[in-house]
Amino acid sequence: MVSIGWRGGRTSLAASYARVITAAGGLNGAFHSNSVNASARWQMARTWSGGVSGSYVLNQSLTPLFVLTSTGGHTLTGTVFVDHAMGEHLRAGAGYSWAQQNYSGGTATSNFPNTNRAFISISYSFSRPLQ
Repeated sequence: MVSIGWRGGRTSLAASYARVITAAGGLNGAFHSNSVNASARWQMARTWSGGVSGSYVLNQSLTPLFVLTSTGGHTLTGTVFVDHAMGEHLRAGAGYSWAQQNYSGGTATSNFPNTNRAFISISYSFSRPLQ
C-alpha cells in the first residue's frame, strides 16, 4: 500500500493505492485486488466545508476454475458532499454518492450493481476531559 496526503490552509488532498490478494467481498474465490482512492476537501467558510472522493477497484481471479467464480471485474465509486457546523457540537451534512460495478461470469455481486444515493446527516458530539 502507498498513500500520500497534503493539507493547506483551507484545502486537503489524499490519495492511495493498494494491491492485495484477497477473498474479495461478495465474490467467490481468491482475487488480485488493485485499488486506487482519492479525496479532496475544501473549507469554503468558517462553518462550511465540502469535498469529493472516488475509488476504483479492479479484481482479477486467481481461481478461474473454481465453481461459480467470477473472472473478475471492477467497481467505480464517487461521492460529493457539503458539511455545515451549526454550533460547537452540532453539524449537518448532505451529499450524493454513486457506484458502478461490472463483473463477468459466476454469480452477480448484487441484484442492483449500479446505485445512486443522496444522503443527509445530523451529528451531535460531546466530550469531557479524562481525569
